[in-house]
Amino acid sequence: MLKIVDIVPYFPKKVIEISKLDTHKPELNTKKIIDAIGVEYVHQSAKDEYAVDMGRKAAEKLIKKNNLKKDDIDFLFFASLNNYFFIPASVFFLHKQLDLSDKTASYQLKLGCSAFIYGLMLIQGLFATNQAKRVLLVTAIDIRNFLYPNSLGTFLLFGDGATATIIEKNDAAPIIPFVYGSNGRFADNVFIKDGTENFPYSKKSFKERKDKYGTTFSDATLYLNSVNTFNNTISKTEWMFQKLVEEKGVNLANIDFFFFHQSSLLTLKALQKKFNIPDEKMIFALKNYGNTVSSTIPIALFDAEKQGKLKRGDKILLSAFGIGFSWISAVLEY
Repeated sequence: MLKIVDIVPYFPKKVIEISKLDTHKPELNTKKIIDAIGVEYVHQSAKDEYAVDMGRKAAEKLIKKNNLKKDDIDFLFFASLNNYFFIPASVFFLHKQLDLSDKTASYQLKLGCSAFIYGLMLIQGLFATNQAKRVLLVTAIDIRNFLYPNSLGTFLLFGDGATATIIEKNDAAPIIPFVYGSNGRFADNVFIKDGTENFPYSKKSFKERKDKYGTTFSDATLYLNSVNTFNNTISKTEWMFQKLVEEKGVNLANIDFFFFHQSSLLTLKALQKKFNIPDEKMIFALKNYGNTVSSTIPIALFDAEKQGKLKRGDKILLSAFGIGFSWISAVLEY
């Protein structure tokens, strides 16, 4: 039903070597933490470089590389948690910066790590109902400006970046099976609270707080309950794999490569062990980029193809678990 034609990433020029960051906690074994999360380098956006700007740079490069006519793009999807203005949605500023046709519809996916796969599912629906033939799916995150230096679980893990993907309708390709779900009861497990209409910035916004696990954060920076996130990632991924096998007829033994959201090396290793995935089928793409939220899976696809590992016709499984909580998995032929 669809074909991923090409993926182009964009990374800000500033590169941070994680081992050299000042964590303000010299008593901690930073190397041990870095080994667990699996990140050696991350990129950080420039002072006046926002998610929309990074998305535009990735999209412009993709459009030029593939000699695309902007009028041929039926739909623009923008997967980003960042706001350019409070309103309207950031996708319209991306549409403007790309100078797309007024025939190109725009839609923003304000999801986190699961957004790329959710985008594929929605795009398949557009193709199935003959609403579009070519879609531009852009992911972008500007997250490092919202990290609390004393919160090592996030400060040493997340990186900025963007991707642009061209997806075209392909009647010869089979319908992609998706399994998915969400649970808003965990919405307060990964969040940035202050800076909204309900919780405007105040003198307390940047005051250090601690949760019951000892995690430090502030209400104006990213909070991550790593324990609940890890446990739910494992349990919901197990549920999704079971649904794929029992209801969608997927044979996991026939999967050539497994592309999980690149959350942390600890989580990826746990998933690999849980599902007995051979090393040669497991994709890791954290080391040089960090956790780039909605961009991790397209970056991993780009990297694997660039390295000559991923080839056209390979059967791949995509799976992501993210804030909200939300989760989704899919099996497709690349």
